[in-house]
Amino acid sequence: MENNFSVRRAGDDKLDLALIQKEKSASLIIILAYIILINSANKEREIILKKQRGINTSNDLEPTQLVVLSSSLALVGNIFLGEIAFARLRELQKNIQSGESNFSITPNLNITTGFIFSILGSIFKTIGVIQRANEQAQITIL
Repeated sequence: MENNFSVRRAGDDKLDLALIQKEKSASLIIILAYIILINSANKEREIILKKQRGINTSNDLEPTQLVVLSSSLALVGNIFLGEIAFARLRELQKNIQSGESNFSITPNLNITTGFIFSILGSIFKTIGVIQRANEQAQITIL
């Protein structure tokens, strides 16, 4: 097997194509998460500007709820990307052990470790925004 393939290729075309498709899907989920986050920021800005003009708003929780949705989607996207990194790491390990590859495993270990931290960060961020949304909902009800 030739050993000059790209970062994304594991050497198994069927696996590579499946991982690439999953990577595209995860990326679209994360893009959607950021679009929702931008929408949330716009709504929050509207609320602040209306309050400055003395206009009461009906749904002050909406921007926070959108942040919860955005954070949850980003977490899902990061989990998918982490799964892809693990799959590529396993495939590279297999290829190294079988002698099909002479690549170093270190880059894939670093990529996979990075995704672990990214997933953990996304988990904490999502928990935090859910807690903030719950606090705001309780204050609003009172």
